[in-house]
Amino acid sequence: MQKRTGLTLLALVVTLVLVCPVLAGQRFVYRFEEGDTWKMSERSETTTEMMGTKMVQRAKRLTVYKISRDLGKGWVRMASQIISQKNWDNAGQVNEMNALAGMQFSADVHKLGTVKSYKFTGGNPQMAQMIGPAMKPAIFFFPEFPEEALEPGDEFDSIIRYEMPGMMGMGGMKSVIKLTYTLEDVSDGFATFSIKQRMKMKGSGMDIKTGGKSEAVFDLSQGMWIEHETVTKSVVEQGVGAGGTTLSRSKVTMEKK
Repeated sequence: MQKRTGLTLLALVVTLVLVCPVLAGQRFVYRFEEGDTWKMSERSETTTEMMGTKMVQRAKRLTVYKISRDLGKGWVRMASQIISQKNWDNAGQVNEMNALAGMQFSADVHKLGTVKSYKFTGGNPQMAQMIGPAMKPAIFFFPEFPEEALEPGDEFDSIIRYEMPGMMGMGGMKSVIKLTYTLEDVSDGFATFSIKQRMKMKGSGMDIKTGGKSEAVFDLSQGMWIEHETVTKSVVEQGVGAGGTTLSRSKVTMEKK
């Protein structure tokens, strides 16, 4: 009787193990392959209120990425260029001035998201000197994934530091951005993340703080972020325009060409 009971319990345990799903989590990597080309479309709206004046600006930007070389051991060389940009002012007037026209960006990117050897060339020399260093996190926006697998509820941080040199007698600006990614869901080949953003910017006698939140979708089969929506609010805490605010909304989509 005891032997039969023991066998019954063993059979029950084995059955439960076989029918229960294995919650091993999801490991995230970028799937970069030499020759791949990606197109990033970005739409944004920025509302600035300062010293009794309200200004609304809208923009649309198209950026192209190409994996130019496989460097081995999970590393690739990526080249990027902003192809076009349209801007709308308060009155709805349109201009297609691309301040970054002619500039080309490149970096070595690892499948986990580490970015190194960032370079920028071409374009207007003064504009390149001022904005070039700050474009690294904007162009090569890939957060660095942890090596271990993630389950819904897990989170990881991405810390970005950059400096924008001054020009025409103006001082430079230093910025620190902290992004906290929380995995919300994994289903049907897609992973959804919520993102909390905090930024501090100092320079030219100004202190600016920014807070915001985002939602992003990662395509597991393509190994790429395919959608990213963000809302942020910035406040000038000290310096020219103290008390002024900027509310920004943006939507980014990535598509493999």
